[in-house]
Amino acid sequence: MWLATAVLLLAASFRLVALRDVPPGLSQDEVFDAGMPAHILAGNHALFFREGYGHEPLYHYWGIPFYLALGENYLQARLASVFLGMLLVAATMRWARREFGTITAVTAGLGLAVCWWSVIFSRVGIRPIMEPLFLVGVAWFWPRLQDRLSKGVVAGLLLGLSLYTYTAAQVMFAWPLLFTAVLLITQRAQWKAVLARGGVVLGTAVLVALPLYLTWWADPSLLQRVDQLGGPLDALRQGNVQPIAAAALATLGVFSFSGDPRGTYGLLGQPLFDGLTAVLFYAG
Repeated sequence: MWLATAVLLLAASFRLVALRDVPPGLSQDEVFDAGMPAHILAGNHALFFREGYGHEPLYHYWGIPFYLALGENYLQARLASVFLGMLLVAATMRWARREFGTITAVTAGLGLAVCWWSVIFSRVGIRPIMEPLFLVGVAWFWPRLQDRLSKGVVAGLLLGLSLYTYTAAQVMFAWPLLFTAVLLITQRAQWKAVLARGGVVLGTAVLVALPLYLTWWADPSLLQRVDQLGGPLDALRQGNVQPIAAAALATLGVFSFSGDPRGTYGLLGQPLFDGLTAVLFYAG
């Protein structure tokens, strides 16, 4: 209890101290996101907003109470992310303690409390910090063999809702497939139960996410950002694999060898993991 409280206080200090000044000024994305609650309160509701080159809605609805309480300013823009970042640290520690014990929970909490990416996305008022919180919920509710299948509905609900937080969350549909594959190897004797639980999670997630996909299907012009970044895929369709191969190599390198050359939300060229955390990542 005391260790968890200390970790949360540490996390709060990394997220709240000098919140107005670090990072300096509101980015263009923050200014846009800060204005979305007012846009929604004016009667503009959507499963996917066309504004801002296309935005999923949940983060903007989450920001409404902060807008109503604080008005439209830097504090309103960033506190919504601060709260999500704190919830992420707390939820991760709670899940890790249940699965692996106190030492692992505190270690995970400390890592999230002070690591660059967790801190920076908790200090800027943009959407990405919401997605991992839903994924911790999926891990918490993933049904074990002794659990009822209905528990998988909750996990699937959270997985499906995660797609309404940020565009990159779509890759998380691979999670139930990969995790079920691992369980089929480690728990072969109970393969029917493993498949049933994975199927419930994935099936529920698909149903929850279906309205979003139908919205995109009905109006493909909503996916402006995807179209902007689709050059390598367009080249691949024409038989040119070089652009997508280069993009894939650059993406793989970001884990420990290279970083974003722009430095909008990170240090120039900083990889996702440093030496120690990269070793832990590659070790699984």
